[in-house]
Amino acid sequence: TPVFYWSFEIISWILIPTVILYIAINHAKMRIAEIGISSHIFGRKSLFLVFLASVIFCPINLWLYQELFGYFRTIFPDEGYFQYKSVVPDTPWLKVLVAIYFGLTAGIIEEIYYRGFIYKYSLYFRHPIVIYYIISPLAFAAVHWESGLANVFATYIFGIFGVTVFLIMKNIWPLIIGHIYTDYIWYS
Repeated sequence: TPVFYWSFEIISWILIPTVILYIAINHAKMRIAEIGISSHIFGRKSLFLVFLASVIFCPINLWLYQELFGYFRTIFPDEGYFQYKSVVPDTPWLKVLVAIYFGLTAGIIEEIYYRGFIYKYSLYFRHPIVIYYIISPLAFAAVHWESGLANVFATYIFGIFGVTVFLIMKNIWPLIIGHIYTDYIWYS
């Protein structure tokens, strides 16, 4: 039912992530800059460069995901178990509202979890970059299982791209903004 679906959606994409981030910052003493939420990019402090990189990254992000998904869709044509597009209403203003919600929640939460947090905690291993390149794309792909194998493989390759971008920029904002943009376009 819609009430059950949206209750679960809000709990799992807003309430739980907010609590986890609060605990990480206030009890585990994690600084948000450690996961790339910062005004520093390419080793320099520049809000303009963060903004510029985010704007440039949006169409690249969308194009890459669409190409990857299209390619893997030819190999794995199954629809999967659940398509988020199935819960997007037909009413124009509700469609925009739901697309914004999906873009914001997935863009912010997935990038913080699968790029930022995993980067921070990969630093505790002997070969942090190798661990990061293995764990981040696998975790990112694993949470996209419900949409079918095409989406799993597309998000895995996209995850490798995301890791590379994060390591180069040392800033998560372009990934967050690009993810929000891609999901908004995808669902609207």
